[in-house]
Amino acid sequence: MIFQLKIGCEFFSHQENKKMMINEKTIMSMDYSIKNEKILIFEPHPDDVAYNLMGSVVKWLSEEKDIYICTITKGNNSTFKKEVNMDEIEEIMKNEHEEVHEILGLGENKTIQWDYDDLGLDPGTDRKELVERMIGIIREIKPTTVVTMDPKNIQNEENPDHRIVAMTGFEAAAMSAYPNVFRQQIEEDPKKDQHFVSRVLFYMTPEPNVFVDISGEPLRKKKEIGTIYKSQLDLMISEIDARLRNMGLDPEIMNMGKEEIWGTICESMAEETAGFANEFYDQHPDLAPKIRMTHAESFRLYFLGAVEKLRDYLPKDLLTL
Repeated sequence: MIFQLKIGCEFFSHQENKKMMINEKTIMSMDYSIKNEKILIFEPHPDDVAYNLMGSVVKWLSEEKDIYICTITKGNNSTFKKEVNMDEIEEIMKNEHEEVHEILGLGENKTIQWDYDDLGLDPGTDRKELVERMIGIIREIKPTTVVTMDPKNIQNEENPDHRIVAMTGFEAAAMSAYPNVFRQQIEEDPKKDQHFVSRVLFYMTPEPNVFVDISGEPLRKKKEIGTIYKSQLDLMISEIDARLRNMGLDPEIMNMGKEEIWGTICESMAEETAGFANEFYDQHPDLAPKIRMTHAESFRLYFLGAVEKLRDYLPKDLLTL
């Protein structure tokens, strides 16, 4: 059946010569609120959620959203210390990661740890297997929303794991609805069935269109959790120091304690993002919250399939977080 989309959200069936119209009043009268929203987050490394969207995760949990986190690699190359081998940093990161999940109240049934090597994902040899595994998780968990890194940031992203997870997470969210894609999953596992993910939230995005207010407890918690990944905080601080010194600079920020440095960076990023958010809402006042943001995290919201084409007809509540 061939459909043509027209102004007023009119669909015409040329074969059956029937007309169905969904006007704005009809759409707004329907209950489109997402109750008990289930969110599946893909992170390439054990610390990516913590440093990029932990404020949002804390807020979503407080709103009783059902959160699942799938960590793709073991983080076993995530150190600049020559005296620390891959097995040792893997164990350190595992312990840090488990402590954070315990603080968040996410048990083993809400967290998935895969066994890929850090900085080892190959878009040629690993892509198909990774998409298949992601689709399997989606078909089992059946999330409303999938969260992954933004493929639009690939050209500005030097980390190969970030690049491949951004693309495969997006593809898996879309392809989990097609029953003939990895059909054996559906036929062999009663927990898995074709699943229509409604939308994708991209983090680390160059084109944000939704923002989460993380002022107060979410920001405080993000600062706290960032310090639990002591190995990664050490990596981040030592990298900044080494790369700046290599250019002949003597960064004064390094005179601060590591936890203080993270707190300063975290708050600064949240304030800068809030500035972008307020500028965005000045241009889109129909989406603006009642109170201007002071600390925020940002995402690009994308509705999958034909729903993205109906974006302008969706209730405004679905265009914000």
